[in-house]
Amino acid sequence: MTRKVRHFWAADCETDPFDGQIIPEPFIFGIVGGPSHEYHMFYVMDEFVNFMREIDGDIYFHNGGKFDTFYFRGEANVSTQYPPEEPILMINSRLSDFGLGEARILDSFNLLPTKLANLRKEKFEYSILREDRRDIPANKILIADYLRSDCVNLHAAVTAHRLEHGVTKTQAGAAMRAMYKSKGIRPPKQTPSEFQCYRRFMAGGHVQCFPDESGAWNRIGVDMTLADINSAYPRAMRLRHPYSTSGIVSHRLPNIDDMHKSMIEFDGISRGGLFCRDSKGNIYYPDDKKVHRFCVPGYELIAALECESVDIVRHIESHIFTHTVHAEEFIDLNWNKRTEAKARGDLMMSTIYKLNMNSAYGKHGADPSEYEETILCHPDRIAFYESHGYTQELWWRHDKMLMSRPLPEEKQRFYNVAYAASITGCVRGEWHRGYSACQGVVYGDTDSILAIDASRLNFGDGLGQWKNEGVFDAAFVGGKKLYAFHKKNHPWTDLMDDEGNFLHWKTASKGARLLPSEIVAMCQGKQTTYHPQAPTYSVRLERPVFIPRNISITAKDVRYMSEVL
Repeated sequence: MTRKVRHFWAADCETDPFDGQIIPEPFIFGIVGGPSHEYHMFYVMDEFVNFMREIDGDIYFHNGGKFDTFYFRGEANVSTQYPPEEPILMINSRLSDFGLGEARILDSFNLLPTKLANLRKEKFEYSILREDRRDIPANKILIADYLRSDCVNLHAAVTAHRLEHGVTKTQAGAAMRAMYKSKGIRPPKQTPSEFQCYRRFMAGGHVQCFPDESGAWNRIGVDMTLADINSAYPRAMRLRHPYSTSGIVSHRLPNIDDMHKSMIEFDGISRGGLFCRDSKGNIYYPDDKKVHRFCVPGYELIAALECESVDIVRHIESHIFTHTVHAEEFIDLNWNKRTEAKARGDLMMSTIYKLNMNSAYGKHGADPSEYEETILCHPDRIAFYESHGYTQELWWRHDKMLMSRPLPEEKQRFYNVAYAASITGCVRGEWHRGYSACQGVVYGDTDSILAIDASRLNFGDGLGQWKNEGVFDAAFVGGKKLYAFHKKNHPWTDLMDDEGNFLHWKTASKGARLLPSEIVAMCQGKQTTYHPQAPTYSVRLERPVFIPRNISITAKDVRYMSEVL
């Protein structure tokens, strides 16, 4: 018996432009796919939804789980049985997979976690989407052409991903499976207790602001170099990391040959090279000549010892993993394919190979005990599902209730948090080597450093080498991922290019889209209220809402905010 082929489709809609005042409403819809790649366009949402209901296949919207599908989520299929026959998949509050008639509505952002413009997208003047301009005949044609191009480009991107990985729900899972397939082994499977044991060694990238000798965060009138590690995480994945799901406990510090495959707990004095957690779980990097408790991966400790940044006062215990694995073949294959794609100008495949390299390790550290199962049901089935542990969340429509419950333990799949911890620790260690080679460090973030003197870094184009991102003559630092670095000999304006990038600044303002001038003003003491152009779309909100934010300086000297033993 042959397996039925489910053809897939790609869809999109155009809405009022984001202006920070009105809630955008969709007014035109497009969809392409099926065996003959046919394209259909609609001006009435009900007609669009009814068309999708009849499709026996997958329909992708890019970032649809946090935008497009909000407008018709109330039409989603309901469950009436147990186990639910129409589960709804949420990933990080993203509406990722639900049924609509015969179709499955999917968010392609889970497959391709990047802007569509990083894959393939046409340039467009969004102001013509305004209600008073979109019905002008010439504009109407431009809008229709742009909508079609977005659908066609998304279909091409999903096609490329499917050819690379087959049918899958997430890039993280696809890349991890591809990595282990290249080794001829299965992904590891940890027990919940093993996961809980080793999660204390897991932390993200090293992000830190550094004040000058006077305590000031900003630097003006001094040349600074911004340097970035080429593919820091892929470089780390080429090395060996724990494959065993638990280690052999030793009460002796591992020798240098075993340290890289170990998780190590000790009391010591660090000079900024190792992370600690306070009683609230916040991470800091002590440099205060005091003794602290550290739980770190071996690669991170090796780097601190090389840089003479730590004194071990008392070793508590080490967990040595006997079976390790490297991803050298997987990384080299994708690195070479990406290089070839870039040489031929293939932005889409270059991005996919980059995502492969950067996505393969993360799922190892995922905690499924934090996942939920979600359904939609009619009022007369609410009590039935409550008897199975579901709780009421929100009416998606007057007759459809969103309900959820924690993912049952028997469905929780742990991989190997020690592997993920070792990867991130390796990158933090390499960052610390770079930090130790620089003078006058102003700011650091995971794989990058802004410093007055970065001349001792190993610059080059190779995997894991440092790349010079330019010289800056002013740095305004408000906190982690909140800064504006001014490019040397550039105008002091907020001018942007066609892609929306600032021409004269390197900026970050996580969770907000601030102008460089706004960041500068805030770093000089002015409180900034951010009014977003786009409203917040949430599966747990009845309607989109504008949420203003007061943004102020959050920079702290984490070298001295420590809790000592």
